[in-house]
Amino acid sequence: MVGANVADTFADRSPRLLGGRAGAATADAAPSMPPALPPVPWRWRLGTGDQALRRACWALFLLLTLTQITMAFAVVSPLALAVLVAARRVTWLVVTVIAVFDVLSAKPSDQLKPLLAFVPFGLAGIGSALLGDAPVDGVAKVALWLMTVLSACVIGRKFRNIHLPAVLLVWFGAVLLASIVVALAFPRIGVIADGRVAHGAWRGVFVAKNWLAWYAGFAVLLAAFGGGLRIMFRVALTVLAGACLYFAHSAGSVMALGAVAGIMALIALWRRLGLSPGMRVLANASVLGVAAIAGSIGYRGILAALGRNVTLTGRTTIWQAYFSRALDTWVYGAGPGSFTELSSATQDVGLRFQTLGKIYTPHNFFIAVFGETGIIGLLAYVLAFATILFNEWQVPHAKSRDLLQAFTLFFLISGLDETHEVFGVGAGIFMIMLIRAWGWPDRPAPVVNAPGLHGAT
Repeated sequence: MVGANVADTFADRSPRLLGGRAGAATADAAPSMPPALPPVPWRWRLGTGDQALRRACWALFLLLTLTQITMAFAVVSPLALAVLVAARRVTWLVVTVIAVFDVLSAKPSDQLKPLLAFVPFGLAGIGSALLGDAPVDGVAKVALWLMTVLSACVIGRKFRNIHLPAVLLVWFGAVLLASIVVALAFPRIGVIADGRVAHGAWRGVFVAKNWLAWYAGFAVLLAAFGGGLRIMFRVALTVLAGACLYFAHSAGSVMALGAVAGIMALIALWRRLGLSPGMRVLANASVLGVAAIAGSIGYRGILAALGRNVTLTGRTTIWQAYFSRALDTWVYGAGPGSFTELSSATQDVGLRFQTLGKIYTPHNFFIAVFGETGIIGLLAYVLAFATILFNEWQVPHAKSRDLLQAFTLFFLISGLDETHEVFGVGAGIFMIMLIRAWGWPDRPAPVVNAPGLHGAT
């Protein structure tokens, strides 16, 4: 028993282990300022005995969860789609059981605290569902969204002693490499028609080319900000992601990555200058204001360089039409799913753009949130993400800080050009909540005053 405890302690504190918490070797170290994570060794070690088995099982469970949430490989065959649907049900069952046991053991705060910022948005979704045209379907979509964020929090907390960026590296590397192979070897599956390029655009193992580009963008950010990854893994992942971004022909993801890079550089500069959080907000607002003015002057040249026209391939017209429809229910929204899929609330709007294809969404995430939950839900959603970004600024050396900020910024900025999921099952919100729960600070251990300790006699 003593040997097992010693092994567990070493596994939690050794900086060479895959899941080791670097910098925890000394009991007096400040819990809020752990040193940067060391590079993950070539041969990842998960510990010994039962500990290794538990960690390996959680790593495998996360890989399967990411696959079924993103619906990767669903385009390969109907059997693959059926397997992913079944895996999703297994995921919900496992997470529900774990959450119930945590509540019964009086430890729910560890799982639930990371998602408290999104409680007002969830309540706004339920309210808009009950007031919408399809209350049952709307409540079901909110329930799926709740299961998604709860799964992310539960799994993220189980990864406290496992190096999460390394596991994400495995998944992103695998799906991007598979996408390249499928696009080259099976173009009927991995390549779709695109009017802007003669040879079509890659979609790989995903259902659309923009999905492939979106996940490739997340992969680039993981390579740049995933602490503890060796340089050769970062370079390899960046090369795979770069190839997918180039052949997917998604200028929106490229522009979003450039914006994230600029903002993260500014955040790093403000930290080096020692600015307070309030001054950082003011400085960022000033820089963004200058960038907006400069962009309004030279936006034609920027769009032309990226192969986009002034209307952003018709998006500005689409935005106006869907925003006008959202104003009809601007207080509480039209209900979950009304602006992110074909629905009675927006079907006539989508039919106006038949010449552009099947346009059943506004191609803007914030218009979709406003349309489905109204001004109440939009404010709650923006406030939740602002809370995430602001809270991370307050933690000087949190292991998840830079990666969480980069993922969150990419999710929000890319949403200006595409409609991400609002309710239902969403990969973007899953990854953000997963990283947030992984980096959530543990509660400090209680101090025990016993005879012979702390100078007592």
